[in-house]
Amino acid sequence: MVTVGIHGANRGNKLTESINTSHDWNHFSGVFLFVNRAESLSATNAALGLGIFYLGITPGMWRLYQDKEPRSPFPLLELTGLFYALFFGISVFLVWIIRDPDSGQIIFFTRVRLDDISIKAMAIAFAGLFLLLGSWAVTRRQLPLNLRLNVPNGSNDRLRLLFWGIAIGALIYAHSPLLKGIPSIGQFLTPAGFLGFGAFCILRWRGELPRWEVVLYFFIILPLWLLPFIVSGFSTSLVLVAIYWAALGYWHSGRLPWRLGLSVAIILFAIYPSQAKIRQAVWDPAFSGSIAEKLHHIGQALIENHRSWERYKTVLLHENGLSGITNRIAHAVPMSIVVDSTPDKVPYWRGETYKPLLTSWIPRAVWKNKPEERAGGKFGLRYGFMTTDSAQGSMNIPWNIEMYANFGIWGVLIGSVIVGIGLGTIDRIFNSPNTSMTEGLIGSALVLPIFYQDSNISVMMGTFVPLSICYWLYFRVGLTIPLRRP
Repeated sequence: MVTVGIHGANRGNKLTESINTSHDWNHFSGVFLFVNRAESLSATNAALGLGIFYLGITPGMWRLYQDKEPRSPFPLLELTGLFYALFFGISVFLVWIIRDPDSGQIIFFTRVRLDDISIKAMAIAFAGLFLLLGSWAVTRRQLPLNLRLNVPNGSNDRLRLLFWGIAIGALIYAHSPLLKGIPSIGQFLTPAGFLGFGAFCILRWRGELPRWEVVLYFFIILPLWLLPFIVSGFSTSLVLVAIYWAALGYWHSGRLPWRLGLSVAIILFAIYPSQAKIRQAVWDPAFSGSIAEKLHHIGQALIENHRSWERYKTVLLHENGLSGITNRIAHAVPMSIVVDSTPDKVPYWRGETYKPLLTSWIPRAVWKNKPEERAGGKFGLRYGFMTTDSAQGSMNIPWNIEMYANFGIWGVLIGSVIVGIGLGTIDRIFNSPNTSMTEGLIGSALVLPIFYQDSNISVMMGTFVPLSICYWLYFRVGLTIPLRRP
């Protein structure tokens, strides 16, 4: 007992030292960025950007400082704050990259020009984040800890069988055009892949997975499940897999995988400049090759752009490298465009994008003619981010920008409180510290994408309730079925 206490104290001391070092590093970085900011970035916008950054990382720093067991399975609040810290806060210091050297204007995705980041937009983003995190934290704290999914763990054999069903179902769906053509099934099987991945990771770490199942899942099923993500041209799903693995690892062991996070960031930074060339190859309408052929094209694109340091530097600085990264993460730019344009040039949407929430929970298998979500395309056309030629495409609408486009500043302020209360409730029910292993895996897979608030609310949350009911029934019923032994 004494030995355990000493080891626990040593680990706690090391964690405290790491947190103190992080605090010092954050303060130094903030001062350095402010002092060395581009001349085009005003002191006010720089201060607001740093304010959003520090506000966003506060929940994560507080969780590390107060680290204790039992832990919530997934750091939903903390990662949500980190999303805003990166996409609305620190990224404002990169906006100089997409300024036209001649006119000094900001050029957003080559289509929209903006004189400067709006101070009003930055202030609204800060206030909205403060209200979102604050109402979320208060709601979560006020709700009882026993408010949870109430799914028992069950026997190890039965649980493994249910997890195998989830994992194999997700794998078949990922590679079957026939299954993808069945309405609504993807809403269940797409997140099922993450649930299966998390389950086998936890069972492996706990030493409860037979060796043959370790080999079968991690060396065959998992790579095959990841392949469609790799050849899709999108990096988001792969990043979510890494984040989910890291979050569950912290839930299991209390250790933060700093090296993994740094490695993923370096890999993304190295590969992202080639993403336009990769998408050009795998999205070409005339190209309908197999996964193997797509991997070949991706490999060619990477070799082409990384054949020498000079070539990579050219891609990074002049061919959608840094400019592509900035356009992707500097949400202060579209926020400024929406705030400056609404309602003088573009009328308020008056809740139009929230109407699908009334029907999105209805499976398409039940309502075959259910209207499709087109808010992203309409948003792009309204604000000039897209043209009529690209109207079949879509533009991401982050939640706070969607609030302003619908109801203005009061939409952001009141909407942030409403969303904070809703997410605080979801966080307590699906992500309780007192959860069982099964409940934690179900809940973490369900809430995983919520922190990445980069698409309109109805797209991200419209199917949350029916999906939750499906998973709850799957395990509640599955755990009551007796296993027949030979």
